[in-house]
Amino acid sequence: MKLAYDFNLEDWSSFQRFHYSTSPSCRRMRNMGRILLPVAVLLLITSQFLRRRFDPVYFGIFATFSIVWFILYPRWFDAKNIRRSTQFLKEGNNDSMFGRREIELLPERVHIISSSGEATYRASAITKTVETPDALLLYVSSIQALILPRQKLSDADFQQAAAFVREHYAGESADS
Repeated sequence: MKLAYDFNLEDWSSFQRFHYSTSPSCRRMRNMGRILLPVAVLLLITSQFLRRRFDPVYFGIFATFSIVWFILYPRWFDAKNIRRSTQFLKEGNNDSMFGRREIELLPERVHIISSSGEATYRASAITKTVETPDALLLYVSSIQALILPRQKLSDADFQQAAAFVREHYAGESADS
């Protein structure tokens, strides 16, 4: 099965958002940052209460700030990571990452042709496959995937590719 599409920064960012949202290490960092400030505020309020310097106005301000932080921090954290990754990409010439791609899915391998060259992965190199609302991801490492963007392919081609991947690439399969 052969597919051709233009791969751009938006497709790459979509993969990054998915990866950041599902990565255990990113999840740990996000949760640590989310909880650290409210715990520090709670300790500050407790110490003030024990010293008998408790002021309800400061309590209200700190409590409100902590709740807002707890709710909004994950969104801010993810946006910051995507923004930082995008800035890294814009610093130099990354033409080899983007542009026209032709991918041939075969039972024993995946062959990719882009403007910068060609690459071939054995089917055994695909460690995990994931279908997200935005793309079909064929992971070849824990942080690298071959990305087939849903919006760049016809619905029939995307569904056919997803069925082919489920049938032929035995790596760990997951649906988002």
